[in-house]
Amino acid sequence: MSKWTCLLFLTVVFCLIGAARSEAAPVVSDGLSVLFLLSEDYAANVAVWSTCLDRLGYEVTFAGVAETIPAFDYAGGAIHVDRTLAEIPDVSAFDAVFLATRPVDPGNIKHVAQDLRSEPAAIDLVRAADAHGLALYVGASAFGVLLDAGLVEGRSVLCHSAFVKACAAAGGSCAPSRSTDVPRRDGNLVTGTSWYAFPIENIEEIGRALDATQTFSRSLDNLAGAELPLVDRPVDLGSPATRGAAWGGNRADGAVAVCPVPGGFVLTGYTFSCESGTADILVARFDNRGELVWSQAQGGPGRDYGQSICATQDGGSVVAGFTTSAGAGAEDAFLVRYTSAGDIAWTRTFGGEAPDMGLGVCATRDGGFALCGYTMSAGEGESDLWIVRVDAAGTEQWTLAAGGTRPDRAYAIEERASGEFVVLGTTTTSGGNYDSQLWRISGDGQVIGTTGMGWSLTDVLEELVLAGDGSAFAVGYGDCQQSEAEGVVIASFGGDGAKRWGKRVERMACFDYGAGLLPLDSGDLLVCGTGATSDPTQTDALFMRLNSAGTALWTEIVGDRTARERIEDACRLETGDVVVVGHTKPIAGGSQDALVLFVDPAALP
Repeated sequence: MSKWTCLLFLTVVFCLIGAARSEAAPVVSDGLSVLFLLSEDYAANVAVWSTCLDRLGYEVTFAGVAETIPAFDYAGGAIHVDRTLAEIPDVSAFDAVFLATRPVDPGNIKHVAQDLRSEPAAIDLVRAADAHGLALYVGASAFGVLLDAGLVEGRSVLCHSAFVKACAAAGGSCAPSRSTDVPRRDGNLVTGTSWYAFPIENIEEIGRALDATQTFSRSLDNLAGAELPLVDRPVDLGSPATRGAAWGGNRADGAVAVCPVPGGFVLTGYTFSCESGTADILVARFDNRGELVWSQAQGGPGRDYGQSICATQDGGSVVAGFTTSAGAGAEDAFLVRYTSAGDIAWTRTFGGEAPDMGLGVCATRDGGFALCGYTMSAGEGESDLWIVRVDAAGTEQWTLAAGGTRPDRAYAIEERASGEFVVLGTTTTSGGNYDSQLWRISGDGQVIGTTGMGWSLTDVLEELVLAGDGSAFAVGYGDCQQSEAEGVVIASFGGDGAKRWGKRVERMACFDYGAGLLPLDSGDLLVCGTGATSDPTQTDALFMRLNSAGTALWTEIVGDRTARERIEDACRLETGDVVVVGHTKPIAGGSQDALVLFVDPAALP
C-alpha cells in the first residue's frame, strides 16, 4: 500500500467517523497543541508538567509576558519562551491552555501570576480558550487568572485556599485544593494542585477534557490498521557511542517502548502522521542493523497510544496501551497481537464505564499475556492497580483490582519462573505524593505481598527488569532533596520482594528522568533516560552506569544542539547490541520523529 493510499484510507475512515463532531470543538487535525502560559517566576513543577505532556506527543508552546521567565528558588535557569503573549493573536492554533504557577502559602498568593493577571492579552486568551471549548487547566495558585477572566460562575472547581471566598462570591462551587486532592474536571475546565502532587492525573484529565469536545461512536471497528510509511534521517548526538536515525511521517511521531524479536526489534508508541486528528498507535519492526522492515498505524477518531510491547513465542509481538476510540468507557485498555509480518492477529479491549488504562504487558510461559495498568471501574480506591490475564487468543482468564483508597497504578509487569508475577507501580499516601511500590501476585491473581519505597514528594519507578536469581531492578525519577529539580531513582529488590537498596542520583538544578534499564555482562547496570541542565524545556539523552550496589560510576548527557531528545526505553538484541528509543524534535520548529539509537556502553562516557 502506498503512502498516499494509507493517508487517503485513514483520513476518509476517520473523517467519516468524526463527522458528527461539534462545530465549536477544537480542530485537532495537526495533533494536540498546548499553550503553556508561564508566569514569573516559574517553579520546578513546570518541568514535571512539560515532561508529562511531551511523553504523550503534545506540541507545547511556552509563552509569557516577557521573552525570558526567571526561575523560582533553585528550579534552574531562565526559560526563553517560544513566543511572547504579544505574538499570539488568538487560540486557533491550540487545543488546550495551561496555567501552572509556583506553590505558595496564603500570605504570598497576591504576588503570584501578577504578570499574567495584569496583562489584558493573557486574560483575553484564557477567555477565548474557554469560549472555543479548549481544554483549560488552571492550577490552584493560578486561580486568580480564572477569576479575573470571569469564568468561575456555575462551575465546580478546586482552588488555592486563599481564593475560596472570592470563588464562591463569583458563583462557583469551590473547595480548597490540597496536595491530597486529585484534579477535578467540569466540562473543559480542569482544576487542582499544580505542585508535585498528581501531575500525571492532571494531564490525563486534560485528555479527557479534550475528549469531551469530540463526538463519535466507540467501536472496535474504529481501531483500523494500515501501513504507515516512515522516512528516516540520520541523527548525530555528538558522541561516538551512539548512532541512529529519526523516523517519522508528516506529523508528530514518538516511540515509547521497545523489545527484541528474532532478527531485530519492534517498537510501539504514537503517531499523528495519518491525520486522524488525534493520536494513533505506532508499531514498527526493524532488523538487527536498524533497517525498517514494516510499520503500522492503528487507531480511530479518539486518542490511541501504545504504551508497552513484548515478544510472542512465534516471533510476533503484543502491544498494550489505551484507547478512547473503542471500548466501554472514557478510556479502555487494549491488547493487539501482531504477526512477525505486521498483520493484526487480534485486538481486545478491557474496562468498564470509567477510565481504565493499560500501561505494561508481558508474555507468560504458557503463551498468554498479562496486562497491567489502573482501573477506575473496579476496586475500592480512586484508582486501583489492575491486572488482566489472557490466554494466547486474548481471552480473559482473570482480573485483579487492588490497592488502597487513594490512587494506585502499575507501570510494568514480569512473570518469574515460578509463575508468580512481579508488578511495579505507584501508590499515593495520605500526604498526596507518589511512592513507588512493588507487588507480588500469585499465578491465579492473588496479592502475595507489597513493598513500598519513597523519600519525599515524588518517587516514580516505571521500568522493571528481573535478574536470573529472581531479584529485580527498577528505575524511574523523583524530586531532588537538594534543590527544586528532578533526579534519577534506582532500586533493587530481592526474590521475596524486600528492598535491597534504593538510590537517588541528583544533579543540582537539573531535571533527569530514568526510563530504561539494562543489566550488562560485567554485572553493572546501564540506565538510559532524559536529562536537562538548567532549562527544563531543553532535553537531551541521558546515560548512566551503576555497579550492582547502585553506586553511580558515571553520567553522560549527549544531544544534538539543534534538537530536543527524549529517551523512553531500551532493549538488548540477540546480537548483544543495545537499542534505545524515544523521540527527537527540532528546536527551530517542525514535527518530532521517533528516535532509534544504537548505543555502545563501552564507549561511554
